[in-house]
Amino acid sequence: MRQINGQQMLSTGEAAKHLGVSESTLRYWRHVADGTGPKSFRVGKKLVYYAIEDCEAWLNEQYESSVTA
Repeated sequence: MRQINGQQMLSTGEAAKHLGVSESTLRYWRHVADGTGPKSFRVGKKLVYYAIEDCEAWLNEQYESSVTA
């Protein structure tokens, strides 16, 4: 895990494992760029990182939108 500006960052593989999805699913979500997955950012052409806080926020949004009473 890396830190940037005091935030813990996950690689695509680490984020996929944290979220319980495949790396290809994360790549697809980035490709469709409609807010389907958590926020990500690029460093150069190939490196993509996810802030662990953004992954947690995205998981919470998924929980809130799918919980039934």
